[in-house]
Amino acid sequence: MTSAAQGDVVQLSAAGTASSAGFAWRGGMAALLVDNLSGTPSLEIQTPSGAWVAAHDLNGDVITAGATDLHFTVLLPACRARLSAGGGAMNAWLVGI
Repeated sequence: MTSAAQGDVVQLSAAGTASSAGFAWRGGMAALLVDNLSGTPSLEIQTPSGAWVAAHDLNGDVITAGATDLHFTVLLPACRARLSAGGGAMNAWLVGI
């Protein structure tokens, strides 16, 4: 079992139509923080088979949005995570809580 990611910070910034590189996440609850947003971001996690699937917040909603500055609370397994910029650009972080 992997220890929870409390206190970990992973930067997921992306720009344009490309997705950020996948980053290792140790699992656990996190705040997804986004600022200076243009576009529609989408948080994705990688399955064991290598496919990327949309992540959901604690309310069960897919992590996509259109505001300028955003905060979502997520509970993720140990996985690789990435952010799709949705045609825009942003600064984004997963912060373990």
